[in-house]
Amino acid sequence: MPLKPVPNPQNISEIRHLNELIEQYNNQCEQNKQLYKLALKEGIQQELKKNTVYLKLLPNNALQYTTVGASGVIKTGIVNGLSGLTNPLDLNQLDAKIKNQILDIVSENMELLQRINGLADNLLAQFLNEIKQDPNNTDLSFEGKFNYFMRWYLQGHLDSEAWNLRNQIITLPTERALVSLEEWKRMTKPHLKEKRSVQYQDMDELIGKIDAERKSYQEDALSKETLSASLLKLREKVINVLNDKTLDHKVRMKTRFMYLLNAVNSELSHLNSETNRILLAETNRVFLSQKSLAIVMAMENQIKKEEFVAQLDKKPRSGEKPEPILFQIEVKNKLLKLFYLGGSNNKNWLIEDPETGEKLYVVRVEQADSTYFSAVAQVNQSKPIHKYLAQDILYCPIGQDIGCLNIAVSEFCSNGDLFSFLHKGKKSYSDEEVSKYALNFSEQVATFASCLYQIGMAYMDIKSENFLLRENCKVITADLKSVVFVAQNGEVRASNVMTTGSYDPHDFDKIVEGKRIDRPINAKEFMMYQIGLMLYDLMVGKKLDLAESPRSWIIALNNDKKSLERKETAELNFDLPIFKTEQGQKIKDLITNATRRDPETRPSFDEFIKTCQMLQESFKVVHDASHDRRIIIE
Repeated sequence: MPLKPVPNPQNISEIRHLNELIEQYNNQCEQNKQLYKLALKEGIQQELKKNTVYLKLLPNNALQYTTVGASGVIKTGIVNGLSGLTNPLDLNQLDAKIKNQILDIVSENMELLQRINGLADNLLAQFLNEIKQDPNNTDLSFEGKFNYFMRWYLQGHLDSEAWNLRNQIITLPTERALVSLEEWKRMTKPHLKEKRSVQYQDMDELIGKIDAERKSYQEDALSKETLSASLLKLREKVINVLNDKTLDHKVRMKTRFMYLLNAVNSELSHLNSETNRILLAETNRVFLSQKSLAIVMAMENQIKKEEFVAQLDKKPRSGEKPEPILFQIEVKNKLLKLFYLGGSNNKNWLIEDPETGEKLYVVRVEQADSTYFSAVAQVNQSKPIHKYLAQDILYCPIGQDIGCLNIAVSEFCSNGDLFSFLHKGKKSYSDEEVSKYALNFSEQVATFASCLYQIGMAYMDIKSENFLLRENCKVITADLKSVVFVAQNGEVRASNVMTTGSYDPHDFDKIVEGKRIDRPINAKEFMMYQIGLMLYDLMVGKKLDLAESPRSWIIALNNDKKSLERKETAELNFDLPIFKTEQGQKIKDLITNATRRDPETRPSFDEFIKTCQMLQESFKVVHDASHDRRIIIE
């Protein structure tokens, strides 16, 4: 499959240049398809064992081959560019020569793919920087230049292509050893001037460092990860040189850096043969096992089929549970099953191995018409946030306009979401245990919101169902649809906020003559309100009737005056035993402060977090053997 270009309806020059390289890459791959077919799978010697092959030298270093199969089927083709061949043909020499030429081609393809990846990463950084300067930029609209590019970037086209090239690189012999510092200096020594070019000198220190590290690695005195990290840094520097347009006229320099890049690629491919992610830039891409990679590749192939996506996205009737879906992966042609888990805005499916019963991953189908993919990309680029995010091994937006979906394959959390863990699981918890868990979970969510706010972003749909619980009791989220950028003054536009109606603060909706007014919203105060309401929700759980629960504040909000008045006068019910203890009264005060109608009087993140910690410390520690974690009760 050709590498997909970036949609560019606004004709952005940077994207146009990226697409030119993609077109060059696709043409380069197409031109060498016959050569792949002839020698990549098994080589001419293996072909001879099964079929009769007739070879004929043609002018201009071309080779014509004719294969006659056992059934009499005849296939012919021509391989170009095989210099140095003479009659009579030596098949062993020919086989090695073709494989070496394939290595040249694959290396050239990888070099070009890495240049594309480098430009894409630079373009991502440029766009994200523009967004930070002006979060209300019109290009943040769902059809703006940022979103078109971000959708393409997140679809993982480059990762898939790198996986294909990696398979070719590690199965072919190579003599392209990484040069030593002494060899590099000799290779780049000028003939007519005394000093080497600054681009060459800029590589010296890192090449010298890698020299020493390779020796230590061979002596088992250095980890593979340390050596890989240095090689990745060297490759990044080389790609930056190759992408410098001012050097296009320096053909010899380009050739030397291409040799260096190919040597680094070869070193990395053999050093890290279990993953393709090492072939591209060192972002937050996940390092995967062979089985997980097989699931990603199978899922990528499946979601190209409209009927498969329609099956995943089909809304079941009330009380109906969809039939499991079977799909096959390449590891031992294993069949896996998808079981429907449920969901409202998202539809969730569990990937399970039917032979072992192992629960592997969750497939998440998101309605993404209003997703800010630029915000999703920014979150994924921010390392302090990673520990709060579910590990997606695949995140693939499908479609470019109305009807866009995100198909994600994410880690499976057996504990489920926070509300289900506390109130819908098989185990029943005492009020004291519920209080401890509710405080701990709310503290973690508040810490996540604070970290997000510090990088100029906000999560505008905080509720217990949007956060999952890992086995180690750490809270994470897999749902990033509601993440938005925050202006320097801490505000977001109301029109940018996608949230659950019953979790809106009182001050969110402002309606004049039946229409909601788009106005600035303080992101920190908005999130604090939702965290306070989530804490109440976790404390109360199923103890209240639906009519009294926070979810019923807006059952069907149609922007009518009556429903808004009903919300404005609604009060939380604290007349429950869980709030009657000394600690319960303090938790009630914390919830009341966080959900105040006057947003400016709500506590800060730090104040809320410290209060949660203080209240947790007021309990005694006991052990919950069923979940192997520590709980604090009175």
